[in-house]
Amino acid sequence: LRYGDFHTLQADEAVYAYVRSSPTERVLVVLNKSETPKTVTLTLPDAYSATLTQAADLLSDQTTPIEAGQVTLEVSPVGWRVLSLE
Repeated sequence: LRYGDFHTLQADEAVYAYVRSSPTERVLVVLNKSETPKTVTLTLPDAYSATLTQAADLLSDQTTPIEAGQVTLEVSPVGWRVLSLE
């Protein structure tokens, strides 16, 4: 993922989320700097959201469905998630 697209999905006082993609891989990173857990709903870029069905957490193998180009995730306080978009 050194080359390819970079899309910021959310940037506010507590959460920063982005997608980094190459022709063969798409990774979603969500960072929460707040002291409270956050639930975020992210809209994925139109260029490839129609072909994606799930986000797989790269640390826990937990999967989250992608519906209508959106994914909803829980992020722990001062935490992060890294997911493969499939």
